[in-house]
Amino acid sequence: MFIDSNIFCYYFTKSSRFHEPVAEFLDQVIIEEKISISVVVLMEVAHYLVNNLGPIQGKKKTTQLIKFPINIYDFPYDLFPSSLNILAEHSPHGIGGRDAIILATMHQHNLTKIITHDQAFKLIEGIKVIDPIKND
Repeated sequence: MFIDSNIFCYYFTKSSRFHEPVAEFLDQVIIEEKISISVVVLMEVAHYLVNNLGPIQGKKKTTQLIKFPINIYDFPYDLFPSSLNILAEHSPHGIGGRDAIILATMHQHNLTKIITHDQAFKLIEGIKVIDPIKND
């Protein structure tokens, strides 16, 4: 199961209106499931946390994240062509560059579920989207 950056951003930002439902959901998922992210997602979360919580707190929260029991997949150059193909095919439907990397990584590692609040992933065939935010 792959986790998108927005979920970790809500998880670590207590002032977010989505923090509570995401934290409850993710705390349970981490115990029950094998979860994965990519190094691209990790940096995206770090960037968000440093910008929104400040450099000290942002770095501290990112350090906590890498201690979670998760698989962190690299983004090797040989994954670029499939990421580009996904971007070209799905960009009209809201899939951006980082989303394309996520989808290519998921495909490479036979992952079919993603936890995200990004609605664009729902348009991708073969991907099951789990959104812990029921009503926004």
